[in-house]
Amino acid sequence: MRRTRRHTAWPLTIPTFALLLAGCADDEPDKAAPASSPLPATTRPASPRPTPTLPKAKNGKSLSACADARCEVAVGVGDTIDFNARVTRRAGVGDLTIKEIGSNTITYAMLSGDVSFGQPKLDMPSNVNGAFSLTLIATAGNTAVIRVGPPKRNAFEVIVE
Repeated sequence: MRRTRRHTAWPLTIPTFALLLAGCADDEPDKAAPASSPLPATTRPASPRPTPTLPKAKNGKSLSACADARCEVAVGVGDTIDFNARVTRRAGVGDLTIKEIGSNTITYAMLSGDVSFGQPKLDMPSNVNGAFSLTLIATAGNTAVIRVGPPKRNAFEVIVE
């Protein structure tokens, strides 16, 4: 029985072959071949997406209009609505801060109740402790239009203790 010895030469052979081919390359450009020019771009520039527009809020950006829990305002992340003493007593909560605005979503935090909740879709009111309702009207970027009003029937109930 004859034994053959197997050599693993591939790792050395491939780089050696590549070097040999590189050494055979012409150093002078071929004068017969015309220089190639890049083809003109045929793609059209991307058209900008339309920026969603918000409906005009009845009370604009005047957050103080919401003190009595009756308003429609444009809000941004970090905005705080300061309710008056009557609303605070009735609802058992203090101020309301906008924590996050997404695509057709908003997250609020009640400072005195230390609770966050979101409205997952437009025109779906949430009643807060049966004292007032919050309704998300629309969002665009980092701005939303919300409505604060009397409690609504068939609304999502949020209890803040």
